[in-house]
This record gives sequence, C-alpha cells and structure tokens, in this order.
Amino acid sequence: MNKNNTDNDKKEDDYHLRHQVIDTGFSAEDDRIYEMAMIEIRRKVQQNIHWDRIIAELKVVDEEIKRIVLDDFLKITVAERHFQGQESLKRIGQSLHIPMDRMLAIKQNMLREVEDAAINAYHLSRQQEENKNGDTGIQYG
Repeated sequence: MNKNNTDNDKKEDDYHLRHQVIDTGFSAEDDRIYEMAMIEIRRKVQQNIHWDRIIAELKVVDEEIKRIVLDDFLKITVAERHFQGQESLKRIGQSLHIPMDRMLAIKQNMLREVEDAAINAYHLSRQQEENKNGDTGIQYG
C-alpha cells in the first residue's frame, strides 16, 4: 500500500473528530430562544448600547441559556473581529464597553477551548486507530 494512501485514509478517518459539532442538548425551543437573544444582542451592539445594559435588559428566563448566549456572543465577536478581521482587542472592548482584562480573558478562554478540543480529537483518533488495529492497550509478558 502506498504511504500517501495511508495518510489520506487516516485524514478521512479522523475528519469527523476534528470537525464535529458539539450537541448542546438544547431543545428546539431553547434553540429559538438562543437565536432570538443573539439577534437582540447584535441589534443593541449596533446601537452602541453599553454591554452591562445589554446584559441587564436581555430577557431570557433560563439563566444558563442567558449565560451561554452572552458568552457565545463575545466569543463570536472576538473570532470575527479580532482573529478574522485583525481588529485589536482594545478597540473591540471599547466598542462593547468591556474592560481590556475581560477581553484578554475571553481570548485566553477561546484559545484554551481550541487546545482542549484538539487534544480530545487527538485522543479520540488514537483510540479509534488502536481499536482498528486490535490494540487494546494491554501489554502482555
């Protein structure tokens, strides 16, 4: 077998591990609430409303969903404007009225989540490879 074929097979085998979407466990109603809250936050950000006021006025009954929405919005904003758009964290923080230390914490959390996801995908792909080859991890003799 050609080494390139083996490498391509491995890439295809673990592709789904590297690109899987985490199931949030949200119901259809939770998804609707999440999407509506994101739209509302975007609208208020465009109106230059202070972040603390956006938090206070966001009407989401379930506090856990509200926390997730707010957290996701900030991560998406940093991903789009900082990582993709090359805008400084300072400028993003100023536009959202969020202190620089909070912006740095958001960025660090994002990087840590990416690292954790990469490590998990690596371990899953190794486990699948071992299972495929019949390696149980048990050493004899």
